[in-house]
Amino acid sequence: MMRSKINPDVETMLATEGRRILFIHVGKCAGESIGRHLYSHLDDRFTLFEMHVYNANQLIEQALRDNADQFDILIAKREPVGRFVSAFNWDKHNLHFKEKEKETNYDKWYKRFPTVNELGIALGSDDPETRDSAFKFSHFAHMGFGQAWYTPLPLLQSVPADRMFVVDVASLADDLDRLYASVLGHVPERKKPVPQSKGDYQSNYENGAALFPTYLSEEARRNIELRLADDFAVYNWLSRTPLGS
Repeated sequence: MMRSKINPDVETMLATEGRRILFIHVGKCAGESIGRHLYSHLDDRFTLFEMHVYNANQLIEQALRDNADQFDILIAKREPVGRFVSAFNWDKHNLHFKEKEKETNYDKWYKRFPTVNELGIALGSDDPETRDSAFKFSHFAHMGFGQAWYTPLPLLQSVPADRMFVVDVASLADDLDRLYASVLGHVPERKKPVPQSKGDYQSNYENGAALFPTYLSEEARRNIELRLADDFAVYNWLSRTPLGS
């Protein structure tokens, strides 16, 4: 079975024998599903270094700055607004409702901006205090850990394109096949479907659809797009640049 480590330091990664996969697990981009699929197809010749939240951005920068040629670089991506909406609702479930017995500093944000649409509208508010609060909230947890947080565009552009593989939420199976074709020399004949995870958390609520709406008005979407300009720059570059060997 494939070996794995979460957020190891660069020295640990470089000291690991075998083929090294640096997995940039951007939140709400099916990263857990991707990891589980890799485990079912790759063996102990491979080690997966999963870089996710905390100080992952610093570790990624350190690893890629001088040692990009030591890794197969796997990047999860998703259309930024869709990722942001999913991140808002997941954190509302996981950090607000799930931990509701604990009084937390961010409860005030969810009470003030209970839906992603209200947050999006507030990002363009004429009231400076409302706009500032919404901007700060939009950088909270998974909302703030977007494509550009993990891999700023200048860093990506400095890495050899043939070392990078991208798995998009919209094309998971095909993108994983391309990775397997490169690292294994073939696509596994007995493929397993990409597993789904976390997506059914809303079913645990009697009124899940009402608690976690995905609706965005034109105004809210426009404001969120402006807030995510750096993420869009990375997403668009990854989408149009030929990657992988």
